[in-house]
Amino acid sequence: MTLLIEDYEQQYSALIAKITAQISHLNIAPRSSRNELIQGITANCEEAKELLEQISLEIRDAPPDQRSSLTNRVNCYEVELKRLQQEFTKCKNSSQGASNFESDDDFDDIGFHDDSKRRLLDNSERLERTGKHLEEGYRIVLETESLGNNILQDLY
Repeated sequence: MTLLIEDYEQQYSALIAKITAQISHLNIAPRSSRNELIQGITANCEEAKELLEQISLEIRDAPPDQRSSLTNRVNCYEVELKRLQQEFTKCKNSSQGASNFESDDDFDDIGFHDDSKRRLLDNSERLERTGKHLEEGYRIVLETESLGNNILQDLY
């Protein structure tokens, strides 16, 4: 059963990475491909919700000593998904920025050159990685706190 939960978690992680990449592309996508990208992100978000529901169902069958840490992890995943959905909504509703340009040639019109675009994308990816590291750290803190509480209860 733990293997099934781990499999679901791996699928969820891959899906979240895909959604993050699609949201990043949405920021710079020309109008012609935005609708297709929006539909893909929406479908992936729904699939991620379904995976979280599957994990939650599997947690119910988990041994009692593992339930709290697994529940904390699912809660972190839900927070992460909500954050991505908010970011997606903001990007989708945004009427400013690079998403309003029809093609990459429009970047040249406003002073963005290949080097600038590459640096911007690199910095965006670095920010995403940093955010993921922070979220992972927060998840570990929650697990540690839960484990500490369980130990204190056992000692009591």
